[in-house]
Amino acid sequence: MTYNMIFRDCIQLLRHRIRSYCGCLSGVLILLIAADRASASSQSFDIMINSPPREPGFGTLTVTAPEGGLLKLEAFTNVYEAGATAVKWADVPEGEHVLEWSINERRRAVPVYINNDREKEIVLHQRPVPGMPWVSPATGMEFVWIEALQIWAAKYETTVNQYRHYKPRYRARPFEGFIMDAPRQPAIINDFNEAMAFTAWMTIEDYARGALADTNTWSYRLPTESEWETLAGCGTGREYPWGDEWPPVSGKAGNYADTVCEEKLGYIGVRGGYYDGYAVSCPVEQCWMNEWGLYGVGGNLWEPCVSDDYHDRPVAWRGGAWNRSSQRDLRIKSSRITQSAMRSDKRFGIRVMLVANDIQ
Repeated sequence: MTYNMIFRDCIQLLRHRIRSYCGCLSGVLILLIAADRASASSQSFDIMINSPPREPGFGTLTVTAPEGGLLKLEAFTNVYEAGATAVKWADVPEGEHVLEWSINERRRAVPVYINNDREKEIVLHQRPVPGMPWVSPATGMEFVWIEALQIWAAKYETTVNQYRHYKPRYRARPFEGFIMDAPRQPAIINDFNEAMAFTAWMTIEDYARGALADTNTWSYRLPTESEWETLAGCGTGREYPWGDEWPPVSGKAGNYADTVCEEKLGYIGVRGGYYDGYAVSCPVEQCWMNEWGLYGVGGNLWEPCVSDDYHDRPVAWRGGAWNRSSQRDLRIKSSRITQSAMRSDKRFGIRVMLVANDIQ
């Protein structure tokens, strides 16, 4: 069995797995196919560019064929409607090729195999590019590039809808009559091992979709304690997520025990009449955004962290929650608990990080 036959079979297996998924495109997308000039046979085939389900389709595509066997495709975002756009290519020989594409001058290469008799569709997908936002294909989870740490951090705590990709039957019981599993509320994950299992599942699923190059270099995981503190203070070393002053100003800090929580549930509210409008956890986008574009780093639900030295060793929950009001629980350095949560507890969630060991 030749290398080309083995490669072809592997590509076909991968395409079968990822065919129903689509990639995220932004701005101008440039693709180059370096043709094998030694191959005599040629064909025309379609490349399907599928739009993400949460965004409109990406419109007109233009094709030029310079001399030397190099084809160039430029995709512009003049949008007309959601869906897929097909492009005809001509004179691409059968055989092994390298598909190169770039966004903001950062290139990625994907090996492809053109078979005249079978495959005529290639599903394109984006991979994480340092310095740019990222969206996980498996969950739709949005990530923000954190320059100070050279990693990605989830923009929000993991939502109920996102967690249901992993556990479709996930439910959380109401708390004192208040709903705890609305689609955009943070998912309640009370167990360190369950949190780590979720990030491992995300790594495997996004690798299967072609979004991660491998599972050794690229992986999703929980933040370390030092990473979490950097996220909470936006690298400033300040005392609280919102600054150095106490108490916080209403509308300029996260979802903690406020006057609504105090009135409805009897918890002691943050001093000074702090108001965020929610008795329990709130939709993740409603839990105050910091300067780095991260929501809820401090408040809403406690977030699990791993050891700075051993990333498979959970050590503490950080950040406070919707029922916390003391300075100790809201201060970045001291907002820390280590005990395991009870299954009935409604205060614990998860924030995911994406790391790549090859980023210089």
